[in-house]
Amino acid sequence: MVGTGVVISVFVVACGGEGGDTVGGDGLPVTDVDVVVTSVADGDSFRADAPTGEIEVRLLDINSPELDECFGQPAKEALIELIEGRTIGLATEPELDQFDRVLARAIVNGEYVNLEMVRSGHSLVVSEGSSDHETLIEAEEAARASEIGLWAGDVCGAVGPRATLEFTGIDYDPPGADDDESVTILNSGANPIDLAGFVLRDESSVNRFDFPDITLDPGRQLVVARGCGDENAAMLLWCTEQPIWNNEGDTALLLDQVGRIVALHRY
Repeated sequence: MVGTGVVISVFVVACGGEGGDTVGGDGLPVTDVDVVVTSVADGDSFRADAPTGEIEVRLLDINSPELDECFGQPAKEALIELIEGRTIGLATEPELDQFDRVLARAIVNGEYVNLEMVRSGHSLVVSEGSSDHETLIEAEEAARASEIGLWAGDVCGAVGPRATLEFTGIDYDPPGADDDESVTILNSGANPIDLAGFVLRDESSVNRFDFPDITLDPGRQLVVARGCGDENAAMLLWCTEQPIWNNEGDTALLLDQVGRIVALHRY
């Protein structure tokens, strides 16, 4: 059954080998098992029939919006179009993710699915890169420059240009405990920006900060720091008990009121 560590672990041991870091002569990951995709959950995960039974698969190195987020449904539909009902090859990793899903790169009809989801603007690249990281980043940058998919100016009904905001610093690993983590945001434009309804999040989308009704004037910076207590016009506090930013690598994303990405900082 799906979700049982026993069945999936047997699959990984039997078929996973050293995972998908091996690249074939055609530049595609070398697959180690063929599966038939039975259903797509969202833009980066699906269920499939494998030789050992049904498994859940999470596409490695990429992250699509959740279904309740801006562009989540189009990302799911894009993955359905690519793989649902088809036989695909997987280049699997020996480790499972935190939800007991098989981590893999997928190939269908000679097409690298993980890369195609990024190239078409339906997925972001995660920071913990593998051997494919540089290729995926180049594809993401091209999609962003072309303003396609989730990078489109009018994505999710957005109107007008993106807010002129940028990250000028992120202290993800302060000395000692992680209590003093912080992010600094600059209004680099010529007009004040009302941040009410904006969201700051990490690449997993698990950690999310909702901005209060505050305006950031042109040329001014705003610090969002982990902690609880008194705030002011120059510093907001992200009151959470758990660390926010992954010390090994993460991506800070700033979203406007409709969920459009207005700033991104990957480290």
